Amino acid sequence: LKTAARPSRIVSAGFAGGFSPTLSRNAWVTADTVLLAGNEAIDQSFRAVPLAGIADVVSCTMVSSAELVIGAGGSGTASGADKAQRYLELLQPVAVDMESAVLAQVAQEYGIPIMIFRMITDTPAEPLPDFLAPLTGAVIAQGARIRAALAFKGLSAAIRDTRGIARLVKEGSSWPKLLRRGWSQNAAVIREIGLNEIVRKS
Repeated sequence: LKTAARPSRIVSAGFAGGFSPTLSRNAWVTADTVLLAGNEAIDQSFRAVPLAGIADVVSCTMVSSAELVIGAGGSGTASGADKAQRYLELLQPVAVDMESAVLAQVAQEYGIPIMIFRMITDTPAEPLPDFLAPLTGAVIAQGARIRAALAFKGLSAAIRDTRGIARLVKEGSSWPKLLRRGWSQNAAVIREIGLNEIVRKS
């Protein structure tokens, strides 16, 4: 952003986990509060422009965490369980992703409006397979040994969980289609809300 063309708005789009039981799979969520969860506490809070007026989009608190906390894959660990307990104390419903807080931090730094538009792919009642937790950890871990150990753990668990792999492939293949459909149906409204926020702040 320091050297490239400055965007008029940022949209954090993609997928999220539904931490609260009221959020169902394939539901769409937006947020006016984005929180960054550290290892010990909620480290930072950012404001977002809620996508009010879009039918069937649920307003929630969005928490970004480097660790999966939905289902046994995350809440089965001590740190994951601690985070899950903290999330219960937030304004409900709560959705979880890994990116929105970083984008919100950049948006705040440069004074750019940010909006959240994400689809729920997993919930406590219908979590992603457990082997995804160490594989996700391998992607973001610091140090080759740690990454290798987590990757080995995740791959070993995946080999033993053929049903989980089959379910992930079947369900995951539909997510990009649902994401494109949600965007095509709501892009015009999202654009208008973004333009109104730009006018309001100018």
